[in-house]
Amino acid sequence: MQMNQTFRFTKAVFYQLGPIPMYEPFQDATQPEPVTTVDGACYLKLYDQDGTVGVGSASRTLVDKFLPLLLTGKQENYEDLYQRLFWAYRNDGFSGPTYGALGALDTILIDLMSRRAGLPMHRFLGAQRDWVYAYASGHSCHKSMDELEAEALDWKSRGYTMYKMKVGTRYGTQIERDVQRVKLMRQAIGPEARLAIDANQLWNADDAMRFFEKVEPYDIYWYEEPVHSHDLVELEKLCKMCPVMVAMGESLRNHYFFKAYIDAGVRHLQANPPLMGWRDWSQVRDMAKAHGLMFSANGNVSTTFLATCCEATPQEYLRPRRLPVLDLMRKRPLEKDGKFFLPDEPGVCLEPDWALLEARGLLKTVQYFYAK
Repeated sequence: MQMNQTFRFTKAVFYQLGPIPMYEPFQDATQPEPVTTVDGACYLKLYDQDGTVGVGSASRTLVDKFLPLLLTGKQENYEDLYQRLFWAYRNDGFSGPTYGALGALDTILIDLMSRRAGLPMHRFLGAQRDWVYAYASGHSCHKSMDELEAEALDWKSRGYTMYKMKVGTRYGTQIERDVQRVKLMRQAIGPEARLAIDANQLWNADDAMRFFEKVEPYDIYWYEEPVHSHDLVELEKLCKMCPVMVAMGESLRNHYFFKAYIDAGVRHLQANPPLMGWRDWSQVRDMAKAHGLMFSANGNVSTTFLATCCEATPQEYLRPRRLPVLDLMRKRPLEKDGKFFLPDEPGVCLEPDWALLEARGLLKTVQYFYAK
């Protein structure tokens, strides 16, 4: 792949969407009530001097902080541009919205380069296959036992063999119910399937371990975010006690902190594009491979990135949140038999259906920006 290409940006269009209705409510450990909409979705089209357009998810932060640095009317190569943007807001820190916005912008730039090359973005990045293995995620805390079982059986009928469910209902106040939920899931998916649990950073090490001991008989494959994402003391303590993989990483926006996770004993790294961008994300991928650790990612665009990994690397498919967005896309991966198959069009695997968004009244604002 030829990454160090030259740009002179002429125009950008920023699309801000209104709340997207979900097909079913969803609730995790630290959500007091089930959520019913996907909020905050935004997209950016970035036009280059040669007429090529890069498209991707964006944010108000990206527009306010980075577009003025892009639409200068000057020509610049990718390496110099990225370094200039990387250091422009160093005092904002490298874990918050600003750095996440840079990751999203990096994905848009690579989308543009892959369109120039006439290649799907995963192929431009070196992928040798056009599909990604997925695992079934959801199993919301608010669901009744009958609803939970029906959901699990539906996933199973569609070819899924790996599952992740939410635990720690209402800030960990319904422990015995959660234990029964895990038991039911294991019975529904059968003894051969892999089952993970996700506590959304709820506990300290001792409380996390007490819960794990209650569900350990149900053959847990990994334990996701059992403690706060920045509490390395509690994380290391838990990793020494817990007999299964501890998974961490969804809250991070750069690769540096993952080194501390590895040192703490984390054996499943989770890095989420596009908020990290290709540079940081691929470094986490390579760290996981070098240390023999499990690696995964979530989000609709992660299919493009994960195709560059080994075949066993899975994508989380959090259907309650992801499917309503996928159904608004003109270009999207195809879900089949527990896998996602990537489209063969040039660029990233997702592109909104702008006419559909407008017809459904979901386009809240559209803003145009031009080079100086």
